Amino acid sequence: DNIIHTNKKKPGTIAIWESEIGTLKDFAGESINFARITTEFLNKYHRWLVEKNYKPTTIFKKLKKVRQIIRLAIESGAMDKKQVAGFEMVRYVAPDTNCLTMDQVKHIADNLYSGKYNGVRRLVAAYFLVECYGGIRFSDWPKFKIEKLVDNEHFKVNTTKKGTPVYLDLSVFVSLAKVIRYIKSHGMAFNLSEKTANDELKVIGAGIGLDFELTTHDGRRTFATLLGELGMTTRFIADAMGVTERTAIGYIKHTVRSMRNEMEDLRRRGGM
Repeated sequence: DNIIHTNKKKPGTIAIWESEIGTLKDFAGESINFARITTEFLNKYHRWLVEKNYKPTTIFKKLKKVRQIIRLAIESGAMDKKQVAGFEMVRYVAPDTNCLTMDQVKHIADNLYSGKYNGVRRLVAAYFLVECYGGIRFSDWPKFKIEKLVDNEHFKVNTTKKGTPVYLDLSVFVSLAKVIRYIKSHGMAFNLSEKTANDELKVIGAGIGLDFELTTHDGRRTFATLLGELGMTTRFIADAMGVTERTAIGYIKHTVRSMRNEMEDLRRRGGM
């Protein structure tokens, strides 16, 4: 409540906080008072996250949110800093920078439209494709509403970072338009945790022969990379994703195909 009312965070940010608090409740139970939060408690929570097979980056983010709450609690007098003396925060580990090729994304789409995926897997595959084709964040999945995000044949991406919406023309982004129609015709609303989504994506990725574990973070990076392979400028990619050009560069994975395109462009200009 403090985070929501005093910081006036955007819905996507609030959803992330709720997710992290939900994980903490899964570990400790619904009732968590500040007297329980000790160094031993935090160390046990850390070990529990590891045992649950959360990725190092995810563990860092979850502990970081708890640490922020502890800091606010100490500042307000709800906790004594001696309770958590000696707790060593885990180090940040940069996430793997995986992304899919156009053919791999198409493979998932073909499996979806042919009926190969059912139930939860079908739901996850559909929303992951929206991320691959539209660049939305996972935090946007639960609040995805066709009526709110499609305006006059344009896909509206509410950018968390910049605060201004970006519109993608669905007559150009035809693959995005197709999966949006599929979600609408089947009345699909996303209501799963990120862990459940990642568990399903592991199976989906293995099913199409990926040599890495597919996660919800890979769709947005795939979107940037595919646009790069199609020859879009960094400025266009940044605008489509609602980020700065510098951030966009970090999302774009330099692939064999993109290198081939750039060398072909260099050849047309007479070489070097």
